[in-house]
Amino acid sequence: MATSIRKWKPFILPNLPEGSFPAVEFAVREAAIKFCEKTHLWTQDLTEIDVEADTQAYDLSDPDDAKIIGVQSAKYKPDDADDDQYVTLGPVSEYQKDNFSNGSWKYAEASAPSEYWVDNVDKQIHLVPIPDTDSDEGLLVKVILKPSATCTTLPDFLYEDWKDTITMGSLADLYSRRSTPWYDPMEAVNKLGAFIRECNNAKMKKITGATNRSMRVRMRSFA
Repeated sequence: MATSIRKWKPFILPNLPEGSFPAVEFAVREAAIKFCEKTHLWTQDLTEIDVEADTQAYDLSDPDDAKIIGVQSAKYKPDDADDDQYVTLGPVSEYQKDNFSNGSWKYAEASAPSEYWVDNVDKQIHLVPIPDTDSDEGLLVKVILKPSATCTTLPDFLYEDWKDTITMGSLADLYSRRSTPWYDPMEAVNKLGAFIRECNNAKMKKITGATNRSMRVRMRSFA
């Protein structure tokens, strides 16, 4: 479910003389994007991916109104295995493998992968070693998301759990805008400091397991 950005309007507009909703909408969206980039709280399990024999790379497509900013985890199971047979793959980097592994690592094959690396440019996940057998719905990937630059809604948990934090980030943005009736650099600094502190608190809560929201979505092809 999603919450309209308009729900932040009554918490922000009263602080802005001659304020307008378009300015508020932009500020809320930007604050939500920064919050998700800093905290990695927004995660989703993509629909299970069919693994094909001798195929290393698989596309990761952005869900509607969101952008993938990273992979939190990847799991693999053999064909026809139950869901409780998923095994977590170890994250590695292409740089790490190129510099500290045998030069043929990219071409090695096995019955099942044990690691993965992510190509952030092409938004692909690569399995290592390359599986030599098919596995229907064999790959389960949890991605880290942020709102898109054009979204008009945000995930519910950002409003239900972090409404005040997003509000502070929005006001920090708005108060910093020169040539506006509400320009207030001191308040901008104060609100930004509070926003960053809350982002750090949120990140710590995720690390310690105090909060995490996820949902399952369908993958779609790149445009």
